[in-house]
Amino acid sequence: MALVARGQTNKEIARTLWISPGTVRTHLEHIYEKLGVRTRTAAAARFLEVLDRVAPERSGPRETG
Repeated sequence: MALVARGQTNKEIARTLWISPGTVRTHLEHIYEKLGVRTRTAAAARFLEVLDRVAPERSGPRETG
């Protein structure tokens, strides 16, 4: 999810993790289901919300607007 939140595409994530883009898509579909979201953007937002709660020092300041 960190790579998704950074704006990487499935192809870029696949290259980084040495897996196929289809595998990335499948994993993301399962993540969306577990997070109760339907989109990549919603999943990234939920991920960042959770990260802020559990490790605020890692998430750092966010730009607004």
